[in-house]
Amino acid sequence: MSRLLPLLMVATTVIGPSHSVITSRKECGEVTGDLYQFSAKTLNGSQTMDFEQFRGKQEPGVTSDEIYNGLRYVRPGGGFEPFFTLFKKVDVNGDDEDPIFTFLKSGCEYTDTDYSSSLFYSPLRVGDIHWNFEKFLVDRTGKPFTRYHPSVVGVEPLMEDINLLLSAS
Repeated sequence: MSRLLPLLMVATTVIGPSHSVITSRKECGEVTGDLYQFSAKTLNGSQTMDFEQFRGKQEPGVTSDEIYNGLRYVRPGGGFEPFFTLFKKVDVNGDDEDPIFTFLKSGCEYTDTDYSSSLFYSPLRVGDIHWNFEKFLVDRTGKPFTRYHPSVVGVEPLMEDINLLLSAS
């Protein structure tokens, strides 16, 4: 028993409760390529759009029944009308993750020191997108600039970075 006690103490220290450290924002590092090398299917699946056509622009308007009505009547609601292209849902983690998210995650560190998920996909990796409110800000050249933890909500915490990118020449 006296030999077992030190092993249990080490195991408790290594395996025991962990305290994750959340960072609200992480600046991204270098990546190969840019966002404009990718494409995505529109929400209704009728076409594949190359992101190259968005280089240096804001997205043009297009609608889709189910998600459009959700935006208009539920969240944010109040008759909200999106004037941007809506894309089809894709996997952001696991074996079937869309290459766009592999690219974004490759340049941006995870905003937490711990990762757990009640979602069912594999493989689970530290650095996976934690929740659907996690955000990536991409600069004009298509490079990921900043990654934000899901706890960052609203526009205010992003405004400094957005203004910095808008003022960059």
